[in-house]
Amino acid sequence: LWIKNGFVALIIGAVALVELLLSNNPTALKLDIGHYSNLVILIPMLLFYHPHKGPRNKAVDWTTLGFYILALVLAYTIIVIIGLLGFASNLLG
Repeated sequence: LWIKNGFVALIIGAVALVELLLSNNPTALKLDIGHYSNLVILIPMLLFYHPHKGPRNKAVDWTTLGFYILALVLAYTIIVIIGLLGFASNLLG
């Protein structure tokens, strides 16, 4: 399950990277490519996905919830830092 989830997460990461790299390309933007680099938010959800088979395991459920929260907090923290750096660079010059 981890290998399958990791493989799908790598594919989504590659697509998000291509979208990010093409976000300033006018030709790509006309083709609607380069607008969706925020796909990277899906990666934590894909990595920690596990189907429930049989009785639920509370330890696994709570651990997965903790990983979800940690991954999303880190992602949003990085987004805020990048936004603040962009805002600061616009103010300074």
